[in-house]
Amino acid sequence: MRFDPSAYGITSVANYVITVNIYLYKNAVFTLQRTGYPFPTLNWFSLQPGWWSLQVPLQDISPSSYPYAVLMQRTLRAKWTWFFSAIKYPDIVLPF
Repeated sequence: MRFDPSAYGITSVANYVITVNIYLYKNAVFTLQRTGYPFPTLNWFSLQPGWWSLQVPLQDISPSSYPYAVLMQRTLRAKWTWFFSAIKYPDIVLPF
């Protein structure tokens, strides 16, 4: 998943969160790659069957860049379904 911040009128450096919602039918291993400073990261993780919401933080993204996140299946014949994805600014968390 990728997007062009300047196409949405964004004119300054910002942080984003990409969310991908999937349903997994059996155990599987995935990798998650993303754009960002100083270089893309690659994480291996194993998921159990069920609903999953995976979030990828993107930090200090300039409006002229094309940030991306890639979810790659590493288990042969793993069965899963993609349901939803979104790109948004991180939630603001206020202390109590």
